[in-house]
Amino acid sequence: MNRCLERFGKVWVVQPHNEQEKCAPACWDAEREECQCSCMGVNHGSRGPAGRWKIISDSFATRWLGARMAARLIQRRSEG
Repeated sequence: MNRCLERFGKVWVVQPHNEQEKCAPACWDAEREECQCSCMGVNHGSRGPAGRWKIISDSFATRWLGARMAARLIQRRSEG
């Protein structure tokens, strides 16, 4: 990658990425509108979203969304 940066000034890096989603049974079972969960209300009051969740506690559950591809542009830092 460093040689590509030296030659072209920027390079796209494409690599596998396994995104982690976080939520909680307390959110799924909520009766009121207020949600302070990392799902930002997507699963709020759903009584349990679809998918295979690993429940750690009443306030934390997680699942991995599976392999996807992620891309980012890296540019050579300007000197000066």
